[in-house]
Amino acid sequence: MRKNNVLGRPKLRFMAGSSVFLTLGTVYIFSTRSVRVGGLDYGVGFVSLFCEFSLLLVIMDLVRSKRCFWLLALLIPATMAFIWAASVEYFAYFGSLPGKFALDYLSTEFSDALSTSQDGLAVLGIATFISFACLVWMMGIVPLGMKLRWILPLVCLGAFFVLKNAYRVRPGTLTPTFDALFSLMAVIGDHPLRMQRLESRSVHWKVNPNREIPPFNTLVILNESLRADRVSALHMDSHDTYSFAMAFSNSSYTHQSFPSMLSGISPLQSQKVLLRSQLIFERLKAQFDIRTSLISSHSYQTGNYIAFLQSPALDEIRYRESEGWPVFNNVGSHDKHVVEAFAKTLKERSTKFFTLLHFNGTHYPYRSANGELSYEKASVDLQKNWQELFKSLGRQLESTVIVIASDHGEALGENNSFGHFTPLQPLTTKVPLIFLIPKTMRVDFGNLDRHMLAAH
Repeated sequence: MRKNNVLGRPKLRFMAGSSVFLTLGTVYIFSTRSVRVGGLDYGVGFVSLFCEFSLLLVIMDLVRSKRCFWLLALLIPATMAFIWAASVEYFAYFGSLPGKFALDYLSTEFSDALSTSQDGLAVLGIATFISFACLVWMMGIVPLGMKLRWILPLVCLGAFFVLKNAYRVRPGTLTPTFDALFSLMAVIGDHPLRMQRLESRSVHWKVNPNREIPPFNTLVILNESLRADRVSALHMDSHDTYSFAMAFSNSSYTHQSFPSMLSGISPLQSQKVLLRSQLIFERLKAQFDIRTSLISSHSYQTGNYIAFLQSPALDEIRYRESEGWPVFNNVGSHDKHVVEAFAKTLKERSTKFFTLLHFNGTHYPYRSANGELSYEKASVDLQKNWQELFKSLGRQLESTVIVIASDHGEALGENNSFGHFTPLQPLTTKVPLIFLIPKTMRVDFGNLDRHMLAAH
């Protein structure tokens, strides 16, 4: 029997050593940052990456030229190293890893391994690794014709895992480098793989010549990834508080829920309907002599939000890029900038207003004011910012209706689920919905009044 002269022991040791180096380096980088993983997660993550290298070994063994073999042996590790290095550089700048809309953060590759093992992926990964190891060993002792019968099915199996991993839009336990690759593609192209980009709308609205000045201001506080059970009871002597216990968002991620809240268009409707719809700013401007504004700590260039929001009916729009606010949490800035900008606007304007404040503080990776990554502390900091907002209103507080809501919830490990890119469930869709109505107002809410009183 003729042995394989291309894939010898020195080359096997070279590839195995490269895989160990990349794996241990990756574990070290993320374990010293924000990722908290256990021993089993390390083990499954290691096997995951080793399976990937085993698949590459199978493919490389088809190369019959030593020169081509060593060219691939240098090119493949260099490419993988570049992908991982780019991910780490992205992490160093933004404080989180790429894949914001596409695959989920690469840092969950190891930490999610334990939860995904329950559906059999980790067990299947270990079985695949054993199969690849046996195949590599047999390559040196079986004839070439028999090799192909072993290689082709396993190459197809490996390709299936790779494509399945890219399609299902979540981290996998078989191909971590492909997770990083597809995530970087989404970030570089600024085009989420799982959803369409927002586009400019066809804005049509007609102003009522008999517009009235509303008797009160409206302040909407829209939060990011805020769970209803993390909001403390609100009490203000000047306002009646109505809190809805069973409020749910229209989607589990901002790209759909935010436009839906502004337009009233369901995510189930086509994007064409959304792009022809009026937002709340146009509806208000058509009926009332009121100043409209939107101030956000989010990045509105990501996902093309700014093009979607542009409208003559929106008197003022401020966001991270337009104000030059530094990155603090994910791709957003610190929420204190929103509070300061709103306070400055109040001093400059004396007309009745409708203002939407879009906060980012409770978005992953949950960076609190002291820099600690903690959802609980980030939630507390967020509510402190609310109190600063109320103080900044001054005398206008008594004539301002305040609405507090969230674009979606967040899973924090319940049912082995993390984040909000998960199947729809109460953890990711149940949100706080609070109305603060000034006691000086005597407004008939009609049928709504009974529902609000029932939820008081």
